[in-house]
Amino acid sequence: MEMWKRITDYPNYEVSSLGNIRNSRGKIMKQRVTRRNYKEIGLRNGTDKQKFFLIHRLVAKYFLEEIESKAYVNHKDGDTHNNNVNNLEWVTQSENQLHAYKAGLQEVSDEQIERLKMFAAAKRRPIRVVNEKIGMDREFESIAGAAKHVDCNEKTLRNSLKNRNKSRLGYEVTYL
Repeated sequence: MEMWKRITDYPNYEVSSLGNIRNSRGKIMKQRVTRRNYKEIGLRNGTDKQKFFLIHRLVAKYFLEEIESKAYVNHKDGDTHNNNVNNLEWVTQSENQLHAYKAGLQEVSDEQIERLKMFAAAKRRPIRVVNEKIGMDREFESIAGAAKHVDCNEKTLRNSLKNRNKSRLGYEVTYL
């Protein structure tokens, strides 16, 4: 069954769970296809200039629970025109890329795989995480490993490294 939700900041429009957009008169609006083969729609808020939105991102925003660490929307079946909420999921950039490779949507050569592995290994740097509140002082091989252990987003630890101060969770993070 198709469900509708009003689009915040654009009260004259609604998005549906099937990927349709309708105006305040109830008319389903025509969508256009971008160069990258995604559907998008132009919306106006009063007299403002028209702003374009990707349909799959609107559907995900209004019908899927957002996950803090996952900012990308994946089409499970690989069809960028299938914007049904059941075909969409929040993913990380790497999960999205991996899905594209596994589903055959994007080809990757053995040479590219080796380059990616080398790049990932070169980027991996050991870190130390300290949290005086809970008495933790531990070393990790990577930010990803530390984030899993302390149950937080990798970006939280990365920001702490960049700013050289404690994260909002009280973790002090330094490179070894």
